Amino acid sequence: MTTTGKQPIESHAVHRDALLDHAERMIEAGDRLQASEKMWGAAAHGLKVIAKARNWHFETHADAFVIAHHVASFVGNDALWTKFLAMDSYHQNFYEDQVPLEGIRASLRDARELVGLLRDADRTIPPDAPMPTERNYLSRAQAASGRAPAGG
Repeated sequence: MTTTGKQPIESHAVHRDALLDHAERMIEAGDRLQASEKMWGAAAHGLKVIAKARNWHFETHADAFVIAHHVASFVGNDALWTKFLAMDSYHQNFYEDQVPLEGIRASLRDARELVGLLRDADRTIPPDAPMPTERNYLSRAQAASGRAPAGG
């Protein structure tokens, strides 16, 4: 991903879609590791689309978990959370190389479904929706913004 400062040159939506296509090409080429990481990247950028539009803090892997759970809860779709967890396992596979190519190929459908669920969530969640309230997440968000933690 090309960036200037902390902002990508292309939108997160562009990266999300390009990474899904890249994952498919990597599967066709037999590159398990790159396909795994591209599926995870598509999920992460899909979450970043939602977070950025609502001015939610998103800088860490831990933030991705909090936001994914928050979004799934907000829209009432447990499948979104389950598919997010599956994509995180592919991020791990990038480092561990434990999933055979056929497993990765089968999971590309889940990656595409997750991106579709995230697109739907982005259309459903109001722009002024409150950010996740998980305590550690709020502490990171407040620290990043220079605000004092709540209650302190």
